[in-house]
Amino acid sequence: MHRYKGLESPMVIVTDIDGASPDGEDLLYVGMTRATERLIVLTSLEELHQQM
Repeated sequence: MHRYKGLESPMVIVTDIDGASPDGEDLLYVGMTRATERLIVLTSLEELHQQM
């Protein structure tokens, strides 16, 4: 996701969400805001609840 900063893509697939890393939220934000048409996030329900 570091490479996507400032770039956009029609479709982005985000995997391996890990809220334990110090910059995890920032990277997740960058990755999720690069999609112009479709965003797919692959994660477990447990990880999703931890992020909220």
